[in-house]
Amino acid sequence: MMYWGVREEGKAFDDFKYKIKVLSSPYKIINNKVTVGDIKLSADINISLVNPSNEQIAISSIEYDHLNNRFLILTSYENDGKLGGYLWTATLNELKEDKMNIVRDLQGNVIDFHHKCEDVTIINKKKVIVIDDDDRTITRMGNQVRQPNQAGYSIVKFK
Repeated sequence: MMYWGVREEGKAFDDFKYKIKVLSSPYKIINNKVTVGDIKLSADINISLVNPSNEQIAISSIEYDHLNNRFLILTSYENDGKLGGYLWTATLNELKEDKMNIVRDLQGNVIDFHHKCEDVTIINKKKVIVIDDDDRTITRMGNQVRQPNQAGYSIVKFK
């Protein structure tokens, strides 16, 4: 099964609403040709019910974590140079119920990465890398100014 996120939906590139939608489709690869089956809506998350901030978030990435049998989902926001993003987890059943679980730090606080999170990759069963793409916004990583074509990242360790 193939899964992907829909970040924006509307009439045109300048007339849209931000979304957290997940589509799915079966697929086959025969003779190096990919054939995609019927596409269906797997999740349509109500942003106002899950948003941990006053910023307008939308889905940035969805990755299947085969080691933990769950999805890792990134949402991000970008507003007048203010950037941020959140990491979420969800099982397939939770997605089908339009539910996601936000990742929190050890003190129980929601983690805001303060960068525009664009991708997540799995290192092992307990660690993932969240990769940032701050676009044209000048941001800092530690005491360094991010240069054009550089990306930052964070390593998240789960208990």
